[in-house]
Amino acid sequence: MRTSEAFALLEQQEALKGSIELLEGEVSPSIKVTPEGLLATLTFCKESPTLDYKVLASQTGVHEGEVINLFYHLTSYSKGHTLAIECPVPLDNCKVDTACGLWSAANWLERETYDLLGVEFIAHPDLRRIMLPDDWEGHPLRKDYVAPLTYQGVDNHPTELTLSFQVKKGDDDE
Repeated sequence: MRTSEAFALLEQQEALKGSIELLEGEVSPSIKVTPEGLLATLTFCKESPTLDYKVLASQTGVHEGEVINLFYHLTSYSKGHTLAIECPVPLDNCKVDTACGLWSAANWLERETYDLLGVEFIAHPDLRRIMLPDDWEGHPLRKDYVAPLTYQGVDNHPTELTLSFQVKKGDDDE
């Protein structure tokens, strides 16, 4: 099933009116959904016999400007198709409903996104850091993140190699 066909089915759902949009990407199309419509969209994708997206293959995010774009990649093994869903979450209200009630895989995936990007997943059963220590400050995959120079007495100053990966003023910001 093509993304445009999945979008047409989603678009027919009254609860999703005005909260979804078809994105014709350069590589592959995806469906963009508002934070308010995310859980209803994911629920329909899983429970619809026509779509049958029983697998959450991945969930991640990227800090882009004033939003964190969340990406959900769904798979239907029974139907042999996949779907990408994108959800821009504003930095000033970085919250969305959890998908843990739909897919158990969302538990650890959302914890990673919370830890590294600071997205709060409402009603998540165990939302805590998964990769960094509990007392770590900030979210390292945000573009405005500044790494601490020390942590619990350990020197964390950047090395010459680390500095070589940083974008320099005037270089491409992407």
